[in-house]
This record gives sequence, C-alpha cells and structure tokens, in this order.
Amino acid sequence: MTGEKLKAAFLATEVFVDLDGADSLEQWIDASEVAGRLGGPLFVLTAHNPASEVRPDAENEQQNAALKADIEALGFAPYDAIGKSPDGSWFEPGFALIGVDLATANELGKKYGQHAIFEIHPDRVIVQACDGSYRRERPAGKANPG
Repeated sequence: MTGEKLKAAFLATEVFVDLDGADSLEQWIDASEVAGRLGGPLFVLTAHNPASEVRPDAENEQQNAALKADIEALGFAPYDAIGKSPDGSWFEPGFALIGVDLATANELGKKYGQHAIFEIHPDRVIVQACDGSYRRERPAGKANPG
C-alpha cells in the first residue's frame, strides 16, 4: 500500500492505550480519552514494519524494545499503545508519550523508519508524516472506514 491509500489507512487507524496494566485489549482506552485525562497531546509511535513493509514478528519486537529503550533514555515513561484498522484485520503495538514535543516524536519515528506518527488530542487525531510531507486530521473517536 502506498500513496493516498496508505495515508487514508493511517488516518483511519484506531489508537488505544493501556494506562494501568489491563488484562485484555478490550480494557484499553481510546487514545483521545487518554489525552484528555493526562492533559495532552499524546504522541503515539511504533517501530513495527518500517517503511510499511511487513517484517517478522521477532524483528518487530526487537525494534520496539529498542524504541522503548530510546524513549526511556530521553526521560519519558511510555504507555503501551496499539494502532489497529477499523475492521481489526491489522494492528501494531507501540508506545504513547505525554510531554514529548512533535520534533522529538518525529525524530524517533524517522530513526525507526516510520512514515508517520500520531498526535492525539481529546477532540482530534492528527497523522504527522515524519518527513514533514503531510499532515492529516480527523475528529476523535472511531474513524469512518469508508
């Protein structure tokens, strides 16, 4: 998937955060609600599948562990997060950060080969290209998959 279809898929992504060690994904909280609770913006990123190329699970897990270590080395305490397609056919785990700025979040995304990161507010979700080439926004809550 490339171009406009990829951008549309990013914008349709539903993002959830685990604030307190939930036992199952069903207990995770919509990222916009988390941004409101924490006084946000909340930045969400992953190291999975760089350049949108599917990689083996072990490689993705290793890269996400390295991303988490980088986040912690910068002095941030990441929350576990997940981005998923509205139909549930695709998902990627990652991390949600509060208190980080856009430039730092973008640099982390670039370092791990990501096209984009999510900037989550209580009222909206913004997809920011790590290279600055585009920015797309939608209201908070579930995206319209159509």
